[in-house]
Amino acid sequence: MNSVSTPVTKFQEDLEAYTTKKLLKKDFLNKYGHLRPGTYDLLAHRYDQSDILLENISFTKSKKRDIKINEKNNLERELAKSHLDFQEQNFLSFVKNALSQREELKFEFTHNLSDALELIADSGKSLGFTREEMVNLDIKTILNSYKKLNKTELTKFWKGKILENKKKKSINNYLVLPSIIFSKKDFEIIQYHITKPNFITSKSITTEILNLNEQKEFPDLENKIILIENADPGFDWIFSKNPSGLITKYGGVASHMAIRCAEVGLPAAIGCGEIIFNHLINSYKILLDCKNEQITILENTESNEYIEERKILKSLGYIK
Repeated sequence: MNSVSTPVTKFQEDLEAYTTKKLLKKDFLNKYGHLRPGTYDLLAHRYDQSDILLENISFTKSKKRDIKINEKNNLERELAKSHLDFQEQNFLSFVKNALSQREELKFEFTHNLSDALELIADSGKSLGFTREEMVNLDIKTILNSYKKLNKTELTKFWKGKILENKKKKSINNYLVLPSIIFSKKDFEIIQYHITKPNFITSKSITTEILNLNEQKEFPDLENKIILIENADPGFDWIFSKNPSGLITKYGGVASHMAIRCAEVGLPAAIGCGEIIFNHLINSYKILLDCKNEQITILENTESNEYIEERKILKSLGYIK
């Protein structure tokens, strides 16, 4: 997987060119300035709205490794068993190209999407609404109303919708839903299924853990294991801050961050699920052992008794 080339490869090359003054800041931001940590999040700052991204740059890099003979032989046997009539070399070439082009397409898609979000923010600002207020409007309401109403009517209509959706959101925040729904009974007692993460690389590291979801700006990630629910192309800045590892709540073996981590050789556990993730939120120092596929909490920020109490209350739906 670390032989797959994606936009993060070019991102690191351009970032390195910027640090060595071979690439102007404006040229770098023209290419990557539209990215934001949270592709659909109107409240997330774009790269061109924060200078912190371009400070204290330290790269996460990995040497490309060729596939071993025994790995090729194992793959050919599996292809033969599945009656797939092509060689491992053709199969690997197809997978690499498909993954690379998929990531490139996602990167290009974020251009127009990010610009559209800024237009929404600007339209709200012209009517006296903040970004925090505009996130309470859905795109259908915005598109269906702005052509039909004058400025005064539109302001009044949006204000009413914002208040209405804020109330709905406050109610929804109290609801606890299962991660997997099999039947109506799953809404009575919430069950959390143990999920096996997808481990990237065979490295083992012991260090502090940082919950990125609790950070409002770009924090210091160097030599820390980053904990995050999920990540999209806007989080590629992580790899310019020299983290030690990455753990996500959601994601599969071919997800965005799984490919990125494999590409740069960063130890990771992708898609650890609700139970493991909630334990890690309350941890301070952990062991991430990718070779043996283990995550061990070495130091907690809260007592185990308190953590267990919260887990029981959450399963009963009393807290979220």
